[in-house]
This record gives sequence, C-alpha cells and structure tokens, in this order.
Amino acid sequence: MRLRQFQLPSLFEKRSTDKTSPEDQLEKNNHEESVQQIDGFDTQSGEKDEKLQTADVSTIPSSSAGELAGIVKSEYLNQHWTPVSYYLSYFSIFLMFFALSFQSIAYSSLTSYATSAFNGHSLLGTIGTANNIISAVIKPPLARICDVFGRLEAFCFALLLYFIGLILIATAKNVQTYAGGSVLYNAGYTGLELVMTIFFADSSSMANRSLVVGISYFPFVVTTWTGPIISSNFKSQWRWGIAMWCIILPVCALPFIVCYAYYQYKGWREGAFKDTLTMDIITLFKKLDIIGLILLTAGFSLLLLPISLASYNGDKWRDAKYIVMIVVGGVCIIAFVLYEIYVASFPAIPFDLMREPTIAAACAVSALFYMAFYCWDGYYFSFLQVAHYTSVRAATYIAYTYTFTSSTTGCILGIIIRFHKQFKFYFIFAVPIYILGQGLMIRYRGEQYNRGYLVMTQLLVGIGGGIIANLLVVSVQTVVARKHFAIVTALVLTITPLGGAIGSAISGAIWESVLPKQLQKLLPDDMKDQASTIFGNLTQQLAHPRGSDTREAIIAAYCNVQKILTSVATGFAGAILIPMWFIANPRLNTNTASLFEKARTGLYE
Repeated sequence: MRLRQFQLPSLFEKRSTDKTSPEDQLEKNNHEESVQQIDGFDTQSGEKDEKLQTADVSTIPSSSAGELAGIVKSEYLNQHWTPVSYYLSYFSIFLMFFALSFQSIAYSSLTSYATSAFNGHSLLGTIGTANNIISAVIKPPLARICDVFGRLEAFCFALLLYFIGLILIATAKNVQTYAGGSVLYNAGYTGLELVMTIFFADSSSMANRSLVVGISYFPFVVTTWTGPIISSNFKSQWRWGIAMWCIILPVCALPFIVCYAYYQYKGWREGAFKDTLTMDIITLFKKLDIIGLILLTAGFSLLLLPISLASYNGDKWRDAKYIVMIVVGGVCIIAFVLYEIYVASFPAIPFDLMREPTIAAACAVSALFYMAFYCWDGYYFSFLQVAHYTSVRAATYIAYTYTFTSSTTGCILGIIIRFHKQFKFYFIFAVPIYILGQGLMIRYRGEQYNRGYLVMTQLLVGIGGGIIANLLVVSVQTVVARKHFAIVTALVLTITPLGGAIGSAISGAIWESVLPKQLQKLLPDDMKDQASTIFGNLTQQLAHPRGSDTREAIIAAYCNVQKILTSVATGFAGAILIPMWFIANPRLNTNTASLFEKARTGLYE
C-alpha cells in the first residue's frame, strides 16, 4: 500500500464572502472538470484521459471540509503522514483488532460464569437486550464526536468506556454492577470498531479500502479456533480473564495514539485548526446537534427495546406498553428527520445524502442481510446439540464456520479489488451464494444428513456474507465527499444491529409460539404433561437418550421450527436482490468515483 502525499489548496484559510474567491473558483473548476470527464472519458473531446484514470479519489480538493474541527484535523493528517507513522498506525490497529477478537470470544465464553457467580444467569437476556440497544445508538453520536472534536478524541473516549466497563465487570460484587459495566464495555467496544473503520476511510485510497477492511477481519481467521481454547483456561479465574484486556488493548493502541497525537499537536502549533475546547457552549451544542442526537437515540432505543425483548420472549408482543414504545419510538424518528431537514444548523445526518441511491440501497441490504442471518442464528447452537447430537465443542466449531469463512473471504476480496478496482460484480456474485446457503439450510436440517451438509451451508453463507459485509461500508464511501465518511459509515453500521434485532425478534416470536405446540403434538402421550418443562430446558432435552421416542419427538419439533426459521431467512435474503442493483459501480482508483457523483447530484461539496 503506497502512501500518497497531496495538497488541499486553501484548506485552512477562512472562506471569503467574495463570490469570486479562489476557494469558490476551485470548487467551480472541480465541478466543471467532473462534468467534462466521467470515467476517464472527456465528454468534450471524446478522448480518454489516462491521467484522470490513475488518480486517487482521496486527492480531490475540498474547500468545504474545514467546517468541523474533526474533519479539518483528519485532512491535515492526510497531508502530513510519513510512511513510518502511517504503517506504524496501521500495525497498531491490526494488533487492536487481534486483541479485540480474542477478547470478544473470551468475554462471550466467560459471561455465563460471571453472571452465575451472582446467581444472575437468568438476567443474561436482559443484559443482551441492553447491549443490543447501546451497540446501535452509540454510533451516530460517536461519529458526531469524530467530526466535531476529532478522530483521536473519539477513539480515546471509546477506549475509556471500554476500560471502565471491563474494570467494573472484573471487580463487580453484584449483578447490577456487572450489568452497568457490560453496557459501558459494549459501548466502548462498538465505538473502537467504528473509529478504526473511519480511520481506514480517512487514510486509504478507494482502491485499497476493501483491502484494509478485509485485513481487519484477518484476526478472526485465527481467533475463531484458538479463542475458545484459550478462554477455557480462565473459567475458574474469570475476573482475571476479563481484566487482563484492560492492559493488553491500551498497550496495542499506544503507537496509534502517539502518532495521531503528535501530528494533531503539530497542526495545532502551526495554526491549522483551533482548539475545540475553547468553543462556546452554544456553538458546541449546535455542532454536536444535541437535540437531533437525543431524538435519534430515544427513537432507536424505544424501537429496539421491545424488539429485542421479543427475541427472548415472543409473548411480550401482547403487552400494550411494548406497542406504545414502538409508536413513540417511531414518532421520535420522524421528529428527528424533520428536525434535521428544517431546523438543525449542523445536521448529524445530512438527509440530502439519502437521495443518493447507493446509500439508501446499502442501508436496505444491510438490514435484510442481518435480518436473514439472525432469524436462525440465535437457536442454531441448541439445534445442533439436540437434533444432531453434537458435543459442545463440535457445535461451537460448526457455528463458528461462518465467522471463519466470512473473515477469510473478506481478506481475499480486499486483495482482488485492490487490483480489479471495481466491486459490484462481486456483490452480484455474493448475494445468490448467500441466498443458496440460507435455502440449503431448509433442506439439510434433519438428523438423516451428516454434519458435512451443515458445514457446507455455513461455508456458503460465510462466503456470501463475507463479501457483502465488506462491500457495504466501501460502497457508501465511494459516493460521498471525505467530510461525510464518518456519518455514512456510522449510518450503515447502525442499521446492522437494528436488522439483527428485528431478525432475532422474529426468531423469538416463532420459537415461542411454534415449538411448544409442536412438542405438545409430537411427544408421546405419557410425556405431554412435561412439554412446557422440556421446552424451557436444554438440559432436559439433551437428557433423553438417542433413539428414544421422546428424543425423536423433540428432534422432529426442532426440525419443524428450524424449517420455518430458515424459510423466513431465505425470504429476507432473496429480497436483497432488489436493492443491490441500485448500488453504484465506480472504478475505485480514479477521481471518477466521487467526481461523477458530485457532478450528477451536486450534493456533496
């Protein structure tokens, strides 16, 4: 990956009110050039422009990028990175992703032991609901902090949340402290991933974007298999197994923090940008778009809370208060949209961007993609153990096949796109594979099929899913100016847990309503009175010996429910075929990707 040095004329000079100022003239010239030269083709002369074809999208001048301090700082660093600091920062981020991947597996493995220590194992569902909500609502505010204060400030804030959260978990003496620490930890973890993804967008060319995103997946190729083995050694010492990451991750992050802080301090000394801490409270209030973020956070929280709770108990849909929460949440979202369009001086989400088909399509694909996956994922581990007699380790490895395959595919895809320079073909290639994998899960679910068929379906879902997940972020960044990278990235990544929560809610509702009826219908007459006990206890289900009438009835009930879950998932996956055609297909190594969009819409500068 070659470091590209470039200049942004008059980036940090105060914009003149004169209509013929050099900055305005530069913007006008860029617009005219983009109209004349599209996809490396001069529309006036009819000749190819080879220079334009080999240009980097990141070198486009932007006179309006300095509106918010965080964006100005990012542009300054892009001008002044040296190869040493550039690669050192990337190496640090790679280490952080490795640490986070190991830590996330260890945390998920140890959380049951932690809550059991407080006799709070039954609260795992409630804690999971809170984490689902925080992982969705934290992204837009954190993206705003990235733009208003800076990437480094947002990164340190997320790292602080992560650190405090793990400390609270490791030292908790009751389940309430554990739950609070879990929420803070999840907010920090999600924030760190978001800021590092935004840094990838800031510091890499469009041609390299998929590659660096793919590299961030690589640690999961290793930790998918080694993580459970390592975490198993900390079962009796779960506090240390969690607390040690408070030391490991900051050490991994130190080179990145030092490099970024050094150049940010250098820019401040040169007067390239002002100290945001001296900003008056009213200006800060407007630039952070506090009212808009409150409406957005309240809306998402009120929508996700009943949806997530329904994923654990389908009967909760009958409670009127959950319907009220959904209605109020919807009203908050509508109020947020109207406020951002008509009132906000510095809108957190510029809704003009939604006029771009690629962004709207990517959001739709993201929602459908995760709705399909989470329609069956929540109960898949239990299904493997009950219906296919797998051990805990075998079920874990089969379930982790998706993670391994999608991570490997993401890495390989990044290398291919680095040289091919286009990505829509791979999107079109991946979606049918994803649908096929989901569809084959309908057929190969019964105990008469060996485990090889189960692994095959996970491989197909993983190949398609790895490509789709990688390209979702890349696609939205190709059609906006650099100053909007943070918010469009956060927007797409916010849709992810929302789609997952909806998929989990549908899965929970089907499971809660269908499986008890199936058990009541299929169990032997002498066991029908135990149907409710069997339904709610995995240990009871596994206790019945292989080949017994009761176990066969349980397996048949599981397979019938699994058929419904995977059929619904296949329907959601099939719906991706509609929005995927609206995603743009720019050539990633040229100015054309952004210039063509700016010329076509006039929205992004």
